[in-house]
Amino acid sequence: MQDVWLTGQPDAQRRITFKLDSGRLVWVVTFRYRGTYDGLLEGRPTDEINRQIVEAELKTARRAGSGAVQLLAPPTRTDDRGGVYLPPVCCRAELESSPMNREMHGSSLIVVWFAQRFFAEPLADFVPKSLRAVKWELDAKDFEF
Repeated sequence: MQDVWLTGQPDAQRRITFKLDSGRLVWVVTFRYRGTYDGLLEGRPTDEINRQIVEAELKTARRAGSGAVQLLAPPTRTDDRGGVYLPPVCCRAELESSPMNREMHGSSLIVVWFAQRFFAEPLADFVPKSLRAVKWELDAKDFEF
């Protein structure tokens, strides 16, 4: 169920809305997160395991939405025993906005990113802070109802 007015604006009472650095107003339709290494039973993360995790997340995101997906490059850290670690939380948000082409009804983009734990701050602060720099016009796609 969508709660977007015919003006292309979100129902502000039920959505996290914010402006990207470009000035475009976007709103969060869905937000999901999981532990980055959930399911890794043994061993130390490597570049290859991390690549597989990122690819699996992107594949899941493409199946979940319109196919318009953007990955925010995750930082990594290494330990003294050769482990290469992504941040501990994998996040995915489906965003919508007004259309880029005025003949369409809206535009959407799913963004995948990795973050430190965020449970100490409100989600309405964490998501905008994490996604303000998203380049909407790079990957977003217009849609019709």
